[in-house]
Amino acid sequence: MLSSLLGLLFLLAPVSVWAQPTATARSDWKGFSDEVGGVKFQYPRRWILSEGNKYSVATSLTRQGIAPLAAAYIGNADSNPYPNTTLVGAEFVYAPRPAASNEACSEMIVDKEWPDAKLLAPESFNGVTFAHAKSADNWTCHYLREDLYSAYRGGTCYLFDLAVETECFGAVDGERQLTNAETADIQATLNKILSTVSIHEKDTK
Repeated sequence: MLSSLLGLLFLLAPVSVWAQPTATARSDWKGFSDEVGGVKFQYPRRWILSEGNKYSVATSLTRQGIAPLAAAYIGNADSNPYPNTTLVGAEFVYAPRPAASNEACSEMIVDKEWPDAKLLAPESFNGVTFAHAKSADNWTCHYLREDLYSAYRGGTCYLFDLAVETECFGAVDGERQLTNAETADIQATLNKILSTVSIHEKDTK
């Protein structure tokens, strides 16, 4: 019951778009700020920011019932840099959750439904060290690839999901195959968003 109430408080936390530059700020990108959680990140100007349950890809986090506080995304019909391709969508998901320990936090990014899921070596971006795991899923003519990251601060697990979904070539008339270079460009953009993340620890006294 307590964990459910804590989760609800996270979802009701005020958020805002910010314009102030940071050490890794990009002048041509927009910014997101979670004023309660102390998290900021930037995302490309053409990407769509959703502060709720609208997103382009059903990730392993959302399948676990972890609702994103914010998601920056592109979709088939939304700001797609590669229209008329097999790209279904790409998104950067931010979801804070209560956690009892760093270990419990890290376990949240390991997709139990993927047999090969495991924690990889930690990675650091913009002074923040993240636990890292990969996940993948496929279903009828769709393929999902994810890089999941977590950081633990003062009883809060900060979750970030970098996801790309494609569909098989020929599923839709007139579409072409997304190229390897285009896929790499999308993944690089997701990594750049992660590199702008800053987490300001909350006062836990």
